Amino acid sequence: MASFRIHLPIWATCLGCIVPVLSGDEWPYKMTGLPPTVEVLGPSVGTPVRQNLTLPIETVVLHDDNWEDLLHKSGKKAFVLFSAKRCIPCNEMKPDWHAVGKLYKDSPTVIIGEVDCDDYGDLCSRNGVTTFPQAKYYTRENWPMGKSFEDSNMFISLESFVRNDLGGVRSGKTACNLDSKEFCTQRELEILEAYGESDYASIRKEMKKLTKQMSEVLKAPEQQAVTGKYQILKLMARRLKAEKVPGAAGRAESTQELRL
Repeated sequence: MASFRIHLPIWATCLGCIVPVLSGDEWPYKMTGLPPTVEVLGPSVGTPVRQNLTLPIETVVLHDDNWEDLLHKSGKKAFVLFSAKRCIPCNEMKPDWHAVGKLYKDSPTVIIGEVDCDDYGDLCSRNGVTTFPQAKYYTRENWPMGKSFEDSNMFISLESFVRNDLGGVRSGKTACNLDSKEFCTQRELEILEAYGESDYASIRKEMKKLTKQMSEVLKAPEQQAVTGKYQILKLMARRLKAEKVPGAAGRAESTQELRL
């Protein structure tokens, strides 16, 4: 029996969408000369997730005109999402990405940005983008190509990376801590009051429950709430441990500020 081999163009796949990798004015759908519909590109291509496309933009929209000024000359580190309109996983990720962007909007140390590769294909090509969604981070050391973010696309992983690895500081945020509650939010005060009389074992037990919740797939607001509560209890546990064992290493962290 004769065999047939079909030669297909090079595609970049993104767990539910297919986007041809092209550059310049051909990016990204002119290879076929037809609209990027399900009929043309196959059933794995979907239409945009409309409810996510209408969310308010809480990140910096990056393009050719502001790329170098914001990512290289500003002195800030940057965390950038490259996406395409018809990539369904990209649009599903947007709420978490925008939640992080809202937290660090106008941050003095980090930029949370995004590039629409439908509109700025050349910029995406120059940065080695081959799959969607693709998040990359940029520092003085890895400029100009940056490095790919390899962790989960969930809010807790994204926010933790910005805070711990990129040194993200929220603009205008004077942190809540156990010694001075002047700048604590109402939610933070409620948690401190609710667990104020709890012992170390009780707090650790609650932290384990929260750890399990954080491993589940939660929407961005839920992730923020669970993560915030966990951080406060972690701080309280450190203080209790330090008070139980005078001179313990935990004492040095007992007044650490909450960056939530």
